Amino acid sequence: PIVIDGHAYLHLRNKRFACIDLKSGEERWISKPYGSYWSLVANGKRLLALDETGELLLIEATPEEFRLIDSRKVSEQPSWAHLAVCGGQVFV
Repeated sequence: PIVIDGHAYLHLRNKRFACIDLKSGEERWISKPYGSYWSLVANGKRLLALDETGELLLIEATPEEFRLIDSRKVSEQPSWAHLAVCGGQVFV
Protein backbone atom coordinates (compact mmCIF):
# COMPACT_ATOMS: atom_id res chain seq x y z
CA PRO A 1 0.00 0.00 0.00
CA ILE A 2 0.93 3.63 -0.55
CA VAL A 3 -0.16 6.31 1.95
CA ILE A 4 -0.76 9.88 0.72
CA ASP A 5 -2.58 12.58 2.70
CA GLY A 6 -4.22 10.16 5.13
CA HIS A 7 -5.46 7.72 2.48
CA ALA A 8 -4.13 4.25 1.68
CA TYR A 9 -4.05 3.16 -1.96
CA LEU A 10 -3.72 -0.57 -2.37
CA HIS A 11 -4.16 -3.44 -4.80
CA LEU A 12 -6.51 -6.09 -3.42
CA ARG A 13 -6.50 -9.86 -3.84
CA ASN A 14 -9.67 -9.56 -5.94
CA LYS A 15 -7.54 -7.69 -8.54
CA ARG A 16 -9.14 -4.32 -7.79
CA PHE A 17 -7.46 -1.12 -6.66
CA ALA A 18 -8.89 0.70 -3.63
CA CYS A 19 -8.63 3.90 -1.63
CA ILE A 20 -9.23 3.75 2.14
CA ASP A 21 -9.57 6.76 4.45
CA LEU A 22 -7.16 5.88 7.29
CA LYS A 23 -8.87 8.10 9.87
CA SER A 24 -12.40 6.72 9.43
CA GLY A 25 -11.62 3.33 7.87
CA GLU A 26 -14.11 4.22 5.12
CA GLU A 27 -13.64 2.75 1.69
CA ARG A 28 -13.60 5.74 -0.67
CA TRP A 29 -13.64 3.79 -3.95
CA ILE A 30 -12.75 0.48 -5.61
CA SER A 31 -11.76 0.16 -9.27
CA LYS A 32 -12.62 -2.45 -11.85
CA PRO A 33 -10.27 -5.49 -11.89
CA TYR A 34 -6.67 -4.93 -13.02
CA GLY A 35 -3.91 -7.57 -13.01
CA SER A 36 -3.15 -10.15 -10.33
CA TYR A 37 -0.11 -8.30 -8.99
CA TRP A 38 0.97 -4.65 -8.80
CA SER A 39 4.25 -3.08 -7.85
CA LEU A 40 3.35 0.41 -6.56
CA VAL A 41 5.37 3.60 -6.05
CA ALA A 42 4.35 7.16 -5.32
CA ASN A 43 5.59 10.02 -7.46
CA GLY A 44 4.22 13.17 -5.82
CA LYS A 45 0.40 12.95 -5.93
CA ARG A 46 0.54 10.28 -8.61
CA LEU A 47 0.98 6.54 -8.38
CA LEU A 48 2.80 4.23 -10.75
CA ALA A 49 1.60 0.65 -10.84
CA LEU A 50 3.22 -2.17 -12.80
CA ASP A 51 1.22 -5.36 -13.21
CA GLU A 52 2.44 -8.85 -14.04
CA THR A 53 1.57 -8.44 -17.74
CA GLY A 54 4.03 -5.56 -18.17
CA GLU A 55 1.36 -2.84 -18.16
CA LEU A 56 2.46 0.37 -16.41
CA LEU A 57 -0.39 2.54 -15.08
CA LEU A 58 -0.22 6.19 -14.05
CA ILE A 59 -2.95 6.94 -11.48
CA GLU A 60 -3.90 10.18 -9.76
CA ALA A 61 -3.86 9.74 -5.97
CA THR A 62 -7.24 11.23 -5.08
CA PRO A 63 -9.89 9.95 -2.68
CA GLU A 64 -12.71 11.29 -4.90
CA GLU A 65 -12.56 8.57 -7.57
CA PHE A 66 -10.25 6.17 -9.39
CA ARG A 67 -8.49 8.28 -12.06
CA LEU A 68 -6.33 6.45 -14.55
CA ILE A 69 -4.24 9.11 -16.28
CA ASP A 70 -2.36 6.90 -18.73
CA SER A 71 -1.05 3.39 -19.31
CA ARG A 72 1.78 1.90 -21.34
CA LYS A 73 2.95 -1.59 -22.15
CA VAL A 74 6.59 -1.67 -20.97
CA SER A 75 7.29 -5.40 -21.31
CA GLU A 76 6.05 -8.19 -23.55
CA GLN A 77 7.35 -10.71 -20.99
CA PRO A 78 5.73 -11.42 -17.61
CA SER A 79 6.89 -8.79 -15.13
CA TRP A 80 7.11 -9.28 -11.39
CA ALA A 81 9.55 -6.38 -11.00
CA HIS A 82 9.60 -3.60 -8.42
CA LEU A 83 9.43 -0.03 -9.66
CA ALA A 84 11.80 2.81 -8.73
CA VAL A 85 11.61 6.51 -9.66
CA CYS A 86 14.78 8.60 -9.65
CA GLY A 87 15.74 11.83 -11.42
CA GLY A 88 12.59 11.85 -13.56
CA GLN A 89 13.17 8.30 -14.77
CA VAL A 90 11.26 5.09 -14.06
CA PHE A 91 13.27 1.90 -13.53
CA VAL A 92 11.79 -1.59 -13.81
